Amino acid sequence: MRSNSVTFLAIVFISLSLAVTWSTLSVDVTDELSVGEKWKSTKALVEAECDQHNIVLNKSVAMSEVNIDKASTVNVANRSDEFDYILNYSCVGLTEHCDDVVIVDTLPEGIAFIAASSSTPGTSISFSNNIVTATFSQGNGTGLDSGSTGQLVIKVVVESDSDFEDKINTGYIESSNAGSAEEADTMTVVSDNVETNYTYVEQFDVNKYLAFNIMPGGFGEFGISPLNSGLNSINNIVITDTLPKEFVLHSIFATMQPGTNADYEISVILENDLNTWIPIITGNTSSSQFHEI
Repeated sequence: MRSNSVTFLAIVFISLSLAVTWSTLSVDVTDELSVGEKWKSTKALVEAECDQHNIVLNKSVAMSEVNIDKASTVNVANRSDEFDYILNYSCVGLTEHCDDVVIVDTLPEGIAFIAASSSTPGTSISFSNNIVTATFSQGNGTGLDSGSTGQLVIKVVVESDSDFEDKINTGYIESSNAGSAEEADTMTVVSDNVETNYTYVEQFDVNKYLAFNIMPGGFGEFGISPLNSGLNSINNIVITDTLPKEFVLHSIFATMQPGTNADYEISVILENDLNTWIPIITGNTSSSQFHEI
């Protein structure tokens, strides 16, 4: 029997369901509340009651909310260096799609556009006057599906005459029915001819996030992104993620960002046998793998 422990060396999206039985509870949300307040009110009610009752939402509450987070693949760069801005976006909702979704990213002065790509099928990306714009065709035809997540990667280069300064870049997402959100990232352009007096520390980070909130009996996705922010390669990395007993593992998807030089293996550990790993996905920089449990 497979346990709930998963070991991997890649960006992984894990589909889960909560094995909880619901019965009856009324949820009334007034029309005067905003989209964000509706979501928070319902979520707070469920969290307050689910430990004591079996619950079912017997009133359909249409609500959704767009979210975005942003980071650059480097903290410091020299003139003519290339790097990526990575924007993770999502449509958080129970049933309602996010309509008319637009992502806008204005590049800082001294940063030049090379290319951009999105993980969401049907995305249209344009670039003009230093502004990257992405529109979508899912949901009701102009947005994102309820509960969906995606990633927009913008490849850029520091211009040869860029000023040596902090470059602040903000990603903005907006929807006609699901609000808006924004997040900024700061990286610094430095001169490679100037001596510095600081000590550089190698660092390896793992960012884990829940793509959208999980309702009992529903599905959710966890994303886990390892990032080597040091100057040297790191070998033989093992990341272990143990799922709570209430979660059922459904599927795993793994991919590597362009430019990553690495192989990965994802394994499931047998229950009560922490020394036995069953490999289910292996891949490398040029491959993306999906496995349904």
